[in-house]
Amino acid sequence: MTGNPVQGLLLSSLVALGAALSGGPVQAEDAAFAPLASLQEVSFQRIATLANYRNLDAEAIGEETVSEIVAVSQDGNLLVYTDSPGERIGFVDITDPRNPQPAGTLGVGGEPTSVDMVGDRYALAAVNTSASYTDASGKLVVVDVATRTIVQEIALDGQPDSIKVSPDDRYVAIAIENERDEDVEVEGVEGGLPQAPAGYLSIIDILGDSPADWQRRDVDLSGYAFYGSDDPEPEFVDINNDNDVVVSLQENNHILVVDLASGRVQSHFDAGTVDLDEVDATEDGVILPTESLAEVPREPDSIAWVAGSGAQPWLIATANEGDLFGGSRGFTLFDPLGTVVYDSGNSLEWQAIAHGHYPEDRSENKGIEPEAIDYGRFGNEDYLFVGS
Repeated sequence: MTGNPVQGLLLSSLVALGAALSGGPVQAEDAAFAPLASLQEVSFQRIATLANYRNLDAEAIGEETVSEIVAVSQDGNLLVYTDSPGERIGFVDITDPRNPQPAGTLGVGGEPTSVDMVGDRYALAAVNTSASYTDASGKLVVVDVATRTIVQEIALDGQPDSIKVSPDDRYVAIAIENERDEDVEVEGVEGGLPQAPAGYLSIIDILGDSPADWQRRDVDLSGYAFYGSDDPEPEFVDINNDNDVVVSLQENNHILVVDLASGRVQSHFDAGTVDLDEVDATEDGVILPTESLAEVPREPDSIAWVAGSGAQPWLIATANEGDLFGGSRGFTLFDPLGTVVYDSGNSLEWQAIAHGHYPEDRSENKGIEPEAIDYGRFGNEDYLFVGS
């Protein structure tokens, strides 16, 4: 990454976001975006799509099918996705990425909430089997990709959400959310906390040559957040090359960093609030970004490690979707101790407005609701991709 590492990353992220929204490079006619002009040759283009129904067999045609979370094999030739309504995962052959081919589905005996892969050999699905909010349960389903068969199931003592395999294929981190009932009133707050059972982090040690040898450890995340301390609600996880897992507690508005080898919480911090100016906070059928919102909790959903530089090799990026109280309509970069390195403020909403993608009927809620975030390097440039 050339120049200022943080500035370079942020400018690149805006280029990537603008390309995703518009289907082409960001236009830098506005003086505020003048620094982007030199990067206009960089763009990301959609090259293919595949309709979910094409992956269903004859008996399933007509059923609801949704692809939400997607993982890719190490060789880059296979996609695996969750299909929650169908209680299955699906496979897509992208050997020729411009001509993706349906490669079948596999029932997993519950609602898959997230998926990842161990190399090219195993697909891992976190599956929710809960009978109710208070009777939470789940399992990790291990699928042999070559044979499309389930080779192991590991019980999880709660409802899972996000799952991530470490870059070295030694660990699996699973956010056990045990999500709240949004219709239950707690201390005057509809859907408030605490609501037992509490969530936690599950770590799977990938041992031996067979998934039958894998072992599960759980990490208690209670006692850290300022709000709902005894009811942590882990939402999303990501793992860096040092085998540190970062965990977002969305409704708690808190972030933790856990060492996977020891299971020890290394750091934690409140995600904080944002003051927003020039946003549309009124649902009236008119896009008019002239209002202000004060002290909006970020309440991050997706979270990602970002390569830093020098004395600070890692940064943490959050997509601040919001859920219970907040949603700051942008993304933030923190250092691992919680210092804000950058916050996008209202800039993503203005990008969405400029490209005709602003959802005005969500103005009174959380605006564009950034929900997904990921980091990647292409050539010599670092990019942050933010999904809204």
